Amino acid sequence: MSFDKPLVRNLVAGLCSLTFSVCTAAHCRADLIIDVQDATLTSGSLGFVDVFIRSDGTDLLNLASYVFQIQKISGDGALQFQASSGAPSPSQSNSEQSLNNYVFFPVASSANYGVNRLDPDLTRAAGGDFITPNVMLNGTDRLLVRLELQHITPTPLFSFSEFRVFFANDLANEFENSFNRVGINAASFSNFGTITVAPTAVPEPSSMLLMSLGLVGTAAWRRRRKRSAA
Repeated sequence: MSFDKPLVRNLVAGLCSLTFSVCTAAHCRADLIIDVQDATLTSGSLGFVDVFIRSDGTDLLNLASYVFQIQKISGDGALQFQASSGAPSPSQSNSEQSLNNYVFFPVASSANYGVNRLDPDLTRAAGGDFITPNVMLNGTDRLLVRLELQHITPTPLFSFSEFRVFFANDLANEFENSFNRVGINAASFSNFGTITVAPTAVPEPSSMLLMSLGLVGTAAWRRRRKRSAA
């Protein structure tokens, strides 16, 4: 039995080329990148932080399910997510669905959207949205979700604090195109947004001095009153 050597060489070369293409495609598989932005809130007030999504190549997407978490870095007071979608205000809204940079604009439906506040301390939120058919993602940032926040403090005039909002490494995170999972780039779990909370107003030095003198005077008057009543 004889072989056509040129034919064999061509077959081998073809197989090598196919193997290389498959390996290259697997190696270059595109993944999603989730990026939480920075934000500034006034102490004791309501605010929001935007989260963007893009692909490190090209990806189709029609379902997004995600979990985000708040971590305190410094300062006083507490930062938490506003109440779940559909709860009495203040609560999570679907305002981002009407923005032209929203990932599923303009075919998004409020019936498919929701963000739910989780945990006793209210620092975790899970949400999602889906559409039909798919949208195409590339390296351009698209708005994934606008997370509504609330800062709580008994001293809003003097409260300085800093927090982080980050994409939690949670099994509930799921991104799909027509029931096929889309990968998440590992960088998504190290990205975070810094939330800076500033006082409602910073008193002038003269005002601070008057307030201090007033507190001292009040304390002295109370001591005298207490002694005279004894």
